[in-house]
Amino acid sequence: MRTRNYHLCSLASITLLVLSAGSTPVLAYSNDGIYYNDGNTHDLSSGSFSGGSAVDSANYLNGVDVANNSTVNISGGNIVGGSNFNVAGDGWFAGVLAQAGTVNISGGNITGGAVGGSVGNTWLFGANTLGGTLNIYGGTITGGTAGATAGQTWLFGLATVGGGTINIYGGTISPGNVVSTTSTDFLTGIAVVGGTVNIYGGNISAGTLNAAPSSFSSTLGVNQGGIVNIVGSAFNYPYGLVAAGAGTLTGTLADGTSINWSFSQGSGGTINLVPVPEPSAPALLVLGGIAFLVAACHKGVKVSVPYFA
Repeated sequence: MRTRNYHLCSLASITLLVLSAGSTPVLAYSNDGIYYNDGNTHDLSSGSFSGGSAVDSANYLNGVDVANNSTVNISGGNIVGGSNFNVAGDGWFAGVLAQAGTVNISGGNITGGAVGGSVGNTWLFGANTLGGTLNIYGGTITGGTAGATAGQTWLFGLATVGGGTINIYGGTISPGNVVSTTSTDFLTGIAVVGGTVNIYGGNISAGTLNAAPSSFSSTLGVNQGGIVNIVGSAFNYPYGLVAAGAGTLTGTLADGTSINWSFSQGSGGTINLVPVPEPSAPALLVLGGIAFLVAACHKGVKVSVPYFA
């Protein structure tokens, strides 16, 4: 078991715990499925990693924990933050936690975990950065599942809590689902509290509420200096900063994915819509030349191509 210092920040009225590496003992249980802090590069293509089960009054469980400028490439496997069933304590569970370093995700199934029964308040993150960098190219990333619980649950597909950068090029991202609960729970596909998220593609959703009449879900939530840049076209808002505090965003991402997202911007949050960059003039000339050569070859035309010695 390792110890950490803990600091508080908030997302709107929601209090979140920000973890940072340290050596001061605290009265909490912390466990990682696998922990990288050697500053080297590691590849994960298979296997199962879990932070385990809650055992105490405050539980910090991570499937994969990355620190000290290490780099981890995840292309497969099953990664789970943790679980809490009938342990009366709060929990902060992350499938992947990037404290400081870089995590590249191109495959695998990653989830924050699951909770149910007589538990305290719980925060489930599919992947979270506290200052590191997450690059998402593929894979399935889910906040988790909350059953009938005594406490509230917050589920996030991806989050920047306290800084860091997330670049999304692909993958399937969801906060997960809440089932048969009377507590007020919150699901957010991407939560940005400080830090920057750049979105170029991917399938991002607001999660699923099943028999949870008092709960809320949204695709995108931005607060406290967080910045989201969304690259695409045909948006229902003008390019540039989105002035609305909440609403629905439609359009097409740079990878061609159509979106219909619910969003909210709190104090200091920024959503910026960016057009897909036009090809440069040299690139257009090269493409035009290739097209001409291909057409000429099909017609049997002899073409003189200059070369440089």
